[in-house]
Amino acid sequence: WLVDRALRNILIDVSGNTWLKAEARLNPKLKTNYLEDLTLRLRAVDMHAKSATVEGWWMDLSSKQLAFWNTASPRAQGSVSIRSQNLKPVPEALADNDVISDIIPMLTRLDDFRAKTTFRKEGETTDVTLESESDIWDASGRVYSSPKQSLMAMVIGGQAVSVGIADMGKGLQIRPFAKTDWLNERLAAFPKPLAMAPAKP
Repeated sequence: WLVDRALRNILIDVSGNTWLKAEARLNPKLKTNYLEDLTLRLRAVDMHAKSATVEGWWMDLSSKQLAFWNTASPRAQGSVSIRSQNLKPVPEALADNDVISDIIPMLTRLDDFRAKTTFRKEGETTDVTLESESDIWDASGRVYSSPKQSLMAMVIGGQAVSVGIADMGKGLQIRPFAKTDWLNERLAAFPKPLAMAPAKP
């Protein structure tokens, strides 16, 4: 609640160049909506939040397909890939508005940041997998939420230092120097991924 309230009070001035390309396919009879070959490019982005300033930032976002079904039980699925100069605008803005410590932006520059997320949602059930990398550390994991259970497991770090974070329904777990085997052990307890619908409407 405190974080949500703080985020609502963040004021950021952003300017830059935007280029967007996508193909939309709608089928009202089948209640399906597809957004395909999505490409979003941000260039020469300047951000100002109180005393923090980021200049000349860039980001590319792409997706082969995002699908949405506006049925009685709404469904959505897709994959999104992101590559950015760094993640500097996010921690800088949060630190400048006292949401996080001022030291965090200095420790998390994350130059040449890349991430891919695949999401599936059906009704009140959401299933998200994440893979990201930068010149400092990588992250991978999965988040699953349904009316019956909420699970999360992720490993963040590099070859030398890493940390595992998980919530398997019995409280938060934090494991220093966690590796892939620690993550896979917890992912094995997750439900099977939600079935992806056919690519064609």
